[in-house]
Amino acid sequence: MSIIGKFDSQRFKKIAKKRTMKALLTIVITAAITSLCWYMATESQRAFDEVWLISAVKTPGRLALDDISVALNSGDIDTAKAKLQIIQSEWKLFESEDGVGKGIGDIMIQLSQSPDPDGEK
Repeated sequence: MSIIGKFDSQRFKKIAKKRTMKALLTIVITAAITSLCWYMATESQRAFDEVWLISAVKTPGRLALDDISVALNSGDIDTAKAKLQIIQSEWKLFESEDGVGKGIGDIMIQLSQSPDPDGEK
């Protein structure tokens, strides 16, 4: 092998190594940027879902249970049963929406329209 052939072979190896490193660096950077974008998208969706869960399910549910508890503590079992049936029907509707509807946010409106302890609406 001549000196020129050896020189070209070494030069070719350096160029190939440099191109391989550039390609690997490009892949790693692309993967990092994609992972960061995916993380930001999923975290923002999770935060939105958490706020929705609190406002559409947790808070109205807690208030409804508090309302039933007040009815039970006052000895009005019939009103408590009626309110419990309202919660059960709202929950069935909520489950059928697969978590994309209004939740049980309107439960307090329906509970306020249920009979009060005096038997009035």
